[in-house]
Parts: sequence; C-alpha cells; structure tokens
Amino acid sequence: DLVYHLAALSRIQPSFNKPDETFKTNVLGTEKVMEWAQINKIKGVRGTLLEAISVPEVYELSVEVVAGPSLFHILVDDDVVAKRVIERVSRESWGYVVVSPLSRIGKKRRTFDFPAYARTKPMVECMKFAEWAKPAVYQAFGNTCICASLEAIQPLLQSSPQAGVFQYVSIGGDLQNPGGTMCGGYLDPRKYVRLKNWATVRQEQNKYE
Repeated sequence: DLVYHLAALSRIQPSFNKPDETFKTNVLGTEKVMEWAQINKIKGVRGTLLEAISVPEVYELSVEVVAGPSLFHILVDDDVVAKRVIERVSRESWGYVVVSPLSRIGKKRRTFDFPAYARTKPMVECMKFAEWAKPAVYQAFGNTCICASLEAIQPLLQSSPQAGVFQYVSIGGDLQNPGGTMCGGYLDPRKYVRLKNWATVRQEQNKYE
C-alpha cells in the first residue's frame, strides 16, 4: 500500500507526552489542506478517514485504539491529487500530513475470512462508511475483530490456528496482535474522544443542511 507520508506522528503514547508537537503534526496540516480543498473546490480530495466513518458509541474506544493517528490521514482519489496536496503543504509550510491515494489502496486491498465465533465481530462491520471509502477502511481495520475481552477469544485461538492471523481488540481497548502479543490496561477515556467529537460536529452540521 502507498501513502505519501510527511513525517506524521503515528504512535499514540508519544502524542500524549508531546501534545503540542502532535497537534501541529497531525491536525493543523490536515485542517489547512481540507480548508484549501473546500475553498478552491479541489476535485479528488475526499476528506480524512475520521470523516469517512461513523461508529456506534460502544465501539468508539476500540476503533480509536486500532486507528491511532491514521484517523487524520487524508484520502484522495489518486497519485495526481496526492502530489498536488503535498506540493501545496510544502509550499505553504502547513506542517505535515499523510495522504492516501484510494486508487493505490484499492488495487492491493486484502480480503479476509473472519472466524465464525460468537464472541467476535469484524471491526469493519461495526461502522458505517461510504462505498468510496471502503479501500481505506479495510486498510485500517480489515484485519481486526472486536471482542468482549481478550480472555473470551482464547478458546478460539487455541482451537483454530487460522484465527491467529487476525488482530483482536476488546470493547475496553485491550489489544492482541497477530502472533499473540498483548497490550492493554487502563485507558483514560478523556484521551480517546476524536470519534465522539466528530460525531457531535456531524450532528451540528446536519442541522443546517
């Protein structure tokens, strides 16, 4: 998969330790691009992954843990648009952005046979998104299943070797990567509010449409 990457901060924990740097890197540049594209009616700039998905509240924490800063990736139609965006960002010194050409992602998008297990659900089935955004959504979430807890899926992993190729995330945000590595613990819900805040913005926008 190809993304045009201008040094965005992709790790979650450092973003908490250096919020100012993270805000400049992952938010300001993206905001400037979207404003420029809207004002100048730039064709092919679709918006961010965050804008492209709608997630029920119960799954918001799980989705944010998996997505991380990729929620701010700018989705564009193809390489031509991506290069135009990056040239503008560089010329105007708008910080850093990550641009994902959908044409590239679509060609390489993998499909998965998820395990038929009552205690898991593919993450892509836990959100709504437009058809055009499908390649980006599957790139970010296509290999992930949501479960009630990591403990609940251990019988599945023991009985089905194929199940081990997937990533699992609990409702509470605990994560098990392919291969068995686990990470988790207490997650401050105040730090995982991007989907919630965007849902509020979307509701307010709908009032005036």
